[in-house]
Amino acid sequence: MVNHVKGSVLNSRLFKIICEDFSADHNVLLFHSNVLCLSRGCATKRVYELRKELLVFFQQSNKCENFVISLRDDSFVLFLAYLVDIFDAQNVLNQSLQGKHQTVCDFIAKVKAFLAKLRLWRGNIQSGTFSMFSTVT
Repeated sequence: MVNHVKGSVLNSRLFKIICEDFSADHNVLLFHSNVLCLSRGCATKRVYELRKELLVFFQQSNKCENFVISLRDDSFVLFLAYLVDIFDAQNVLNQSLQGKHQTVCDFIAKVKAFLAKLRLWRGNIQSGTFSMFSTVT
């Protein structure tokens, strides 16, 4: 979706106009970069935040019917929200591992705590509890 909108100047301008008409908080989508691992989470979050504008854009362009179907599908939107929350948790972990005065012991403790959190989340998901995901709920 991002590549389609950002792939041409005309599409980018049309999408920006739609976002301005909807008074969206953002008016551009973000590319993700493999160089900066935090960008994947930011790009996914931006797609989730602009999903209504994206739906209007793809409906008006009469292209990419698969995107329209996906954006109308509640399970797709729920999965997208789940990805936003997971990538956000990974970004928080990544940022906590950066900076001066970090030791290997700090890294190990933080990664072990994150893995324990993931196990807890998996158990909660299996029991039908999603309260730990702020975007999903």
